[in-house]
Amino acid sequence: MVKIFNEADNPELSEIIDDVHELLILQCQRYIEFHNTIHITTWDEAHHRMPNYVGIADVSFGFGISNHYYRGNPHRFIIINWVKCTDAEIEPNEYKAIIMHELGHLLNSPDFLAEPDIIYCMKNKLPYDKDTHQQVRNSNALNNELYADSYAVLFGYGASLLTSIEKYNAIYRVIEYYDERVRSINNNVQLIGFVKPIVPFQ
Repeated sequence: MVKIFNEADNPELSEIIDDVHELLILQCQRYIEFHNTIHITTWDEAHHRMPNYVGIADVSFGFGISNHYYRGNPHRFIIINWVKCTDAEIEPNEYKAIIMHELGHLLNSPDFLAEPDIIYCMKNKLPYDKDTHQQVRNSNALNNELYADSYAVLFGYGASLLTSIEKYNAIYRVIEYYDERVRSINNNVQLIGFVKPIVPFQ
């Protein structure tokens, strides 16, 4: 992972990232192949050039972006909201679990079902059904989180991910798909997905 923040200002985060890197560079072929395409930074550093993500950042310990333009080219990004994490007293292993989860969004994405929205149905000469559309959206959203969680589980950070989720719930609200996610993590479910492609804007 390419660090896009001043390491001297945040040596703790820098060391945590190094620990994650050292683990994955030995154990994950996808990480070996794609780690140089993943940039990681803090919200303090990134907020001025990512104004569209303020809403997400305000209620996140961290989030990932699969296709963010930086210095003229699209890149994968992980943004850690250090202030929110500090306020929640996130522990080092929980930081690692959060980073693993966000890496999962980038490196272990599910094969999403096509959403049968109105345009899709018109193109495929199908009747549009609002309930079916919502069911597919919910299924895709759930799988998106389960596959990201599974990446953390695969490398031994399931328990720390759970405690970070509980800290999140205590501050904000119960996260979406809480029961399904906790069940999957506790059962050590390992789901194998795909690397999200970087697609330049046309």
